[in-house]
Amino acid sequence: MIFKYCAFMVFLPFILSQNDKSSQKLIVCRIPENFQVQVSDRYKVDIYGNELLIKYKNIDIYLYPGTTTINVVLNGSSIEFQAYMIASNSVSNSTSKAEKILWSSNGLILGFGQLQETNKGHYQVQQYHFFLPTNSSGSTNLFEAVEHEIRRLARVCLEIEISKNIKNITKNNLQRFEKINDFGSVIVLSWLDCINTNGISSCPSSSTNSFKINANDLIDLSISAIIDMIKVYNLRKIKLPNINAVLISNLGVFGVKGQIQTFNGTFEGLTTIKRTADVILLRQGHKYTVSCGFGISNAIVRINKYKLKYGLINICGEILGTIENIALKAEISVDYNTPQCIIKLEDIKISEFDKLEVRFTGLGDENTLMEYPNN
Repeated sequence: MIFKYCAFMVFLPFILSQNDKSSQKLIVCRIPENFQVQVSDRYKVDIYGNELLIKYKNIDIYLYPGTTTINVVLNGSSIEFQAYMIASNSVSNSTSKAEKILWSSNGLILGFGQLQETNKGHYQVQQYHFFLPTNSSGSTNLFEAVEHEIRRLARVCLEIEISKNIKNITKNNLQRFEKINDFGSVIVLSWLDCINTNGISSCPSSSTNSFKINANDLIDLSISAIIDMIKVYNLRKIKLPNINAVLISNLGVFGVKGQIQTFNGTFEGLTTIKRTADVILLRQGHKYTVSCGFGISNAIVRINKYKLKYGLINICGEILGTIENIALKAEISVDYNTPQCIIKLEDIKISEFDKLEVRFTGLGDENTLMEYPNN
């Protein structure tokens, strides 16, 4: 899910815009009058007297070339929720006290959907999925599980209400490069047109079916949303694939064969990721490739069990590795030429790091710690 979201945030070279900045739009969400949330293994709370409001200034719709995939951006948006909370099964208990809870969020609301032609020259957007702003605050008595449920209700509300508001898009609305939104520095080279933004003018000398986009602010925005998703969906630990590799080395006339196996490995540290280099998007036909440099300030790799057989050595134990200030270079592609619209991680490399510390068990009291400072 995170990989797919990161990809859709980058590929938006064509745009139509439906703007009305004269006043802020208001959505009064129709949500259950009361609902129950499990906040711990043994504790539930009832939420009642609910009010969920969503406000936004305007809606921008971004269209991928050659596909029906669209991105939706609600600019100047805010979400407000208020209700009362009481311990479950205690509504009729006079000794129980209801508490007022508040939650709000401000910023861009992002989403994607599918553009479908209803009749000749007319389109509708269907199958919405929204991501809420990462900038949020709540009352001190607000449980994390309750916030998750509020966010879910807000997303469902948006999917229903925005589909009502964007009922009909005509073919005349689908103007390519009608506007470049203020997402920071955007440079476009296209065989379809020549774009001049931020004082930079660059026109191709010959027709080519390719372009480049510098979309740093888009990636910064998506990274912020991804970090929020990692926290909300408790994805801080990523499972690593088990390893089963054969080791072969030649020592003079003798050959030594071994085997290493790892089990139940995890990786932690994605919540510290940030962009460290410019984002470059390349297009070749309907295939898009994005490359960028990223940094992770602190990463932890845990291997719950490893087995090593090498010559006369036969050991097993656990591995804990910590890495500081990792620099990564990644390249991702989306190929719309294929029916499955394949998203592929083309390349990922660790270009440098400040310090690597690895601790082993199973080696006895000595040689349990290895450090590799400064690459």
